[in-house]
Amino acid sequence: MTEFKSVDGGLKGAVNEVLKDYPQYRFFCKTDVKSYYDSIDHYTLLMKLHTYIRDREVICYIWQFLNRCIEWGGLYWDVKQGISRGSSLSPLLGAFYLLDLDQRLEKLHVKYFRYMDDILILSSTRHKLRKAIRVLNQTFNEMKLEKHSDKTVIGRMERGFDFLGYHFSPEGLSVAENTIEKFHARAVRLYEQEQEEPCGSPLLGLYVQRWMSWARGGFDNHPGC
Repeated sequence: MTEFKSVDGGLKGAVNEVLKDYPQYRFFCKTDVKSYYDSIDHYTLLMKLHTYIRDREVICYIWQFLNRCIEWGGLYWDVKQGISRGSSLSPLLGAFYLLDLDQRLEKLHVKYFRYMDDILILSSTRHKLRKAIRVLNQTFNEMKLEKHSDKTVIGRMERGFDFLGYHFSPEGLSVAENTIEKFHARAVRLYEQEQEEPCGSPLLGLYVQRWMSWARGGFDNHPGC
C-alpha cells in the first residue's frame, strides 16, 4: 500500500520524509501540473465538491467565487476556468482538486508525495512505477490537466532529482541549482532597484535573510547534509 505524504506535514516535513526514504527505492517520477491554478475546470471541481458538501448554499457560494469577472486594460472578462491566486480559499480548492489522484495512488505499491501540484513517486521496480504513471496520466486526462514537460523527470534514484526547491541524491540533500539561480536573479533585481532609491532600500537584505532561513530549514534535521 502506498504511503502518502501531502501538505499535512508541510514542505519541510515532506523534504525530511523524502530524504529518509530515499535509500529504500530504485526509481522515481517527479512532475507537476502545467499552469495548475489556471487549468482547474470549474464544472469538474463543483461535481467533486458535491460528493462531500450537501449544503446547496455553500456550493452556490463556491460557484460564485469560481465564476468571477476581471478587468484588464479597460475590458471585462468572465472567468470560466481556473481559480484566483490571491484568495485564501484557493489553496484549499487546489489541494482538493487532486484528491482523486491521491486516493488512486494510495492503492498502489509505491511511495507517493504531493505538495499542492508538485508530485513525486518513488518505486522499487520499473513495473510498479509504470503502473503509477499510467494512473497519473489517466487521472490528469479526466481532470483536464497537463503535466509540465520541462519539470517531468523519470529515472533511477542514483541520478538524483529536484523536489520542492532541494536536490536529492545518494550524497544527501542540497539546494537545487535552479533554486539558487532564481535566488541570484531576484537578488540582482533588488540590488538594482536599491541603487535607484535615494535613501536605499531594505528589501535586498530582507530577501536574503528570509531565503537563507528557508534554505537552512531543510537541513535542520540533517546536519550532515
